[in-house]
Amino acid sequence: MSDDIDKLAYLGPGYPLFFLFSKYAIAILCAFLLVPGIYELYSNYTGTACLDDDYADSECYNNIYLYLSLANKKNNGDAMNIQLWLNFALVPVLIIIIQVMRRHVRKMASDCDERDTSAADYTVMIEHIPILRESGLDYKKELKELIEKEAPFYLAGKEIKFEVCKINLTYDLAELYRY
Repeated sequence: MSDDIDKLAYLGPGYPLFFLFSKYAIAILCAFLLVPGIYELYSNYTGTACLDDDYADSECYNNIYLYLSLANKKNNGDAMNIQLWLNFALVPVLIIIIQVMRRHVRKMASDCDERDTSAADYTVMIEHIPILRESGLDYKKELKELIEKEAPFYLAGKEIKFEVCKINLTYDLAELYRY
C-alpha cells in the first residue's frame, strides 16, 4: 500500500483505482475514529448508567458491549452534547476527504486512460449503411474512400484529414434475435 500505485497502470485503470479507493476508505475510517470515535468510546465507558440501581441485577457488569454503548452515558447530558457536536464536525471533514478523493480518482483515471492505448481510441462506428445487393461491390474500399475524402472531422474548429487503416464490417443480427 505504500508503493506507487501508478506502477500497476499497465494492468488497466481498475487496479490503481482500486488501491486508491482502499487508501481513501482507510482515511474515512480513521476520520470516524479520530474525530468523534475516541471521545465516544471513552465517554461511553466512563458512563454511570450501568451503575444505577435499575441495572444492578442486569448483566451490565459482565458485558463490555454495554459499557461501551451509548446507553451507558444516557445520564450525562454534557457528554451527549459533546458527542453530537463531534458528529456534526465529522460531516465537513468527510466532505473534504470525499472531494479530495473524487479529484484524485478522476485525475488518476484520466492519466491511466492517456497511457493506455486501445482499439477504442482509433475506432469509429458507422451505422445504417444501406445494403446493396450488387455483385462486385467492395464495401470496404467504398467506405474507405468515402471516409477519407468526404467525411469532415473537426478538432478545435479545424478540419482534420486522416488515413483509414482498416475497415471491419459487422453484421446486423437483429433479425436473428426475433427467432
